[in-house]
Amino acid sequence: MAKLGIVYAAKARKDIDKLVRETALTWGRKQALVYAEQLEKALSHLRDYPESGPPEPLLLKDRRIYHFAMHTIVYSIRGGDLYIARILHQNMSLTKNT
Repeated sequence: MAKLGIVYAAKARKDIDKLVRETALTWGRKQALVYAEQLEKALSHLRDYPESGPPEPLLLKDRRIYHFAMHTIVYSIRGGDLYIARILHQNMSLTKNT
């Protein structure tokens, strides 16, 4: 099976920018870079094993979730792509923000 591509929704890109920015403000630039690298590894894992995250029945039919540190990655598998819909802090409601 060919490796999936990764496609980011506009909201997911904003989520990444926000989490890196807030991590830098709270914990420093070095920690923000470490966290961004860990997120990249988590997304690579999902690309290689897209069924790692369970389907989330509270969301759209094809949506899955994957827990990463203090965040939840909301995604789906679309054809040959891993579609990243949102990356939400654990305190954010899945149903209100997806």
